[in-house]
Amino acid sequence: MSVKLLFSVSMRKAHIISIGNELLIGDTINTNASWIGRFLTEKGLFVEQIITLPDDYVLIKKCIEQSLISSDFTVVTGGLGPTHDDITKKVITDIFDDELIENKSVLKHIKDIFKKRDFEFSKSNADQALVPESCTVLFNNQGTAPGMWFEREGHALAVLPGVPYEMQYVMNSGVSYKLDEFFPEKDVWATRYFKTAGVPESTLSDEIVGDLSSYLNNGVQVAYLPNPGGVTIRISAEGNSKAAANEKLEHLQELLYKNAGEFIYGEGRDCELAAVVGNLLNQESKTIAIAE
Repeated sequence: MSVKLLFSVSMRKAHIISIGNELLIGDTINTNASWIGRFLTEKGLFVEQIITLPDDYVLIKKCIEQSLISSDFTVVTGGLGPTHDDITKKVITDIFDDELIENKSVLKHIKDIFKKRDFEFSKSNADQALVPESCTVLFNNQGTAPGMWFEREGHALAVLPGVPYEMQYVMNSGVSYKLDEFFPEKDVWATRYFKTAGVPESTLSDEIVGDLSSYLNNGVQVAYLPNPGGVTIRISAEGNSKAAANEKLEHLQELLYKNAGEFIYGEGRDCELAAVVGNLLNQESKTIAIAE
């Protein structure tokens, strides 16, 4: 993969910290980090680091404390469950020199879930309604562990459950709005994807598309992402609005089609060659047969 990047020094820096032994030993694939990375980039933040940690108090505390100093925004996932190995809330409480208090809305929500499912309600389940006093609770309608939002000396921290669909719900319903409030003047990003086939990455970059340095000096990114079916060209730009960012991409897109148009078969992150061929066959009322 070849990537040509130029980030504005004014961009807000974000760190993603994923917690859980299961992520490090390969029992669970860390899909949260990639989802959050895409989410934050689209919100106009520069994801500087993605870190995965075991369920270790000392390591988690050290990493979060360092991130609160060196980044503008930190998002932590995992370790908020009801079992003994879920220690993230304890670490966060100590970092902020805080105390845990019961959130009655969260407690009622948890009890309603257990009653609806006819599960026995235990003390460990009730403890999930305990949150650091200084946090803003980010309500988790999809599960029992609430998200938490903290602010300190110009830095923000979001602590979220590790279950992917719960994390995504809290990010969309809570974190997104808190980010807009906390960073009202941050830039936004516009990104476009172009799928190519029939040409290797180096040839596409060096000989067909050619030198793009004049675009890169204007806050634009270009990346060539090879895969078994071809090469994806990703172009991105920052601006103070979506329209301003997209305007930077227009001329670059024209250049891509002018120089590499014969190799581009579609646009979009999820565009697939098989689907494009299928649509073309349908338009022409034709079929294709393959024999081995």
